[in-house]
Amino acid sequence: MPIVKKSIVNQMNVERIGLIGVRFALQVIEEELDNREIASQWHRMLIEPGDNVDAKFDELNAWLTANGYAGTVNAERNRVKSIAQVIHTAGVISNYQAWKAAQQAPGGGGA
Repeated sequence: MPIVKKSIVNQMNVERIGLIGVRFALQVIEEELDNREIASQWHRMLIEPGDNVDAKFDELNAWLTANGYAGTVNAERNRVKSIAQVIHTAGVISNYQAWKAAQQAPGGGGA
């Protein structure tokens, strides 16, 4: 019985400050049972304004491969990149960096 482990982009959301959340379904599929999902779990990735989306996906794919999953497909990477290009304008990146610096400053509410 061939079992396949794969990942698919299951959900994307954009937060007000420009963070893009990407949720992946990590699925274990039994091919001989009409590709029935026999197990699944979630993995999340955040893309901050100004992040290199390709580098984030390269890190994710290394993790997936190390854990026995097939890497993400280019169509999913390209879809997330397209969203980041629209959302992460120069103004959003600048505002996010200022917000992040304020959070990290003493008394700024950061960790």
